[in-house]
Amino acid sequence: MKKFVYKLMKFWLALPLMFIIWAFPVRMFRMQQVDGFLQKASSKEIVLLGDSQIQRIDPDLFDIPTWNLGNYGEHYYFTQIKIERLLERDDKKFKALLLSIAPHNFSPVFIKLFDISTVEGKNNIRRYFYFGLNEEFFKPSDLLLPRVARYIYFGKPEVGGFYSPDVLEEPDEGIITESLGNHYDESGRLAFEQLDYINRIVKICEENDISLGFLTTPYHPEYTKRVEQQYFELFEEVLKSYSHIPHANFTDYDDPSYFEDGNHLNKKGAAVISPLINEWVKENLLSAQKK
Repeated sequence: MKKFVYKLMKFWLALPLMFIIWAFPVRMFRMQQVDGFLQKASSKEIVLLGDSQIQRIDPDLFDIPTWNLGNYGEHYYFTQIKIERLLERDDKKFKALLLSIAPHNFSPVFIKLFDISTVEGKNNIRRYFYFGLNEEFFKPSDLLLPRVARYIYFGKPEVGGFYSPDVLEEPDEGIITESLGNHYDESGRLAFEQLDYINRIVKICEENDISLGFLTTPYHPEYTKRVEQQYFELFEEVLKSYSHIPHANFTDYDDPSYFEDGNHLNKKGAAVISPLINEWVKENLLSAQKK
């Protein structure tokens, strides 16, 4: 009996070591995949960054080389990491960054993204683990928790990029309500942490002579009506704080037929707005590089 218990203990003690031995080459391989993705992004003149709203902007509708590096649920902390990774590259060619910014970027969901007891937190680690994490939000020991590890090491890295939904019909009230529920809750909390990372992004771009612009794509009009005013107020305060940053504001393009749900453009909406953003970038970001 003692021998059996001893062997069982050895087995359980060996499991973490076996996992680490297996996980290391997996991580290295995934890092190479992500590096290839970043290489493609850094080779373009324009890089689009932010959460799932900017993922709907089609870089193929730009007449200047553009790459969409957005990803759903992207906290500005991770946007900062992506920019730093791009700047580290010796083969980088990008001249300008367009950063998605909107009232929902300060909603409660962006607080939950760093709570690994929530689905949002687990998904967040899975999406961004291979871009590089530090201990600002996650401890190394968190990555060994079974409920977290399975989100990271199985399946391909979720690198994001342009996404074109097949949905063509206008969203109904239920879909819009679901969109609101994805961002907001009864707490009414504001994700003030986002402000610090926006500031870091602005400084990084200034220090590296990269043109930075803010982009606000539209909400469905019914979604807009149901967002609490405090989120719009904080959004406006941020824009005022960075009045020297060009702001591409396309919120007036809120025809209900342009939307997949409450806050995402569908294929039709993206086809209308993407070329307009292209023209705005040329006039407001690339022209600044030439001066």
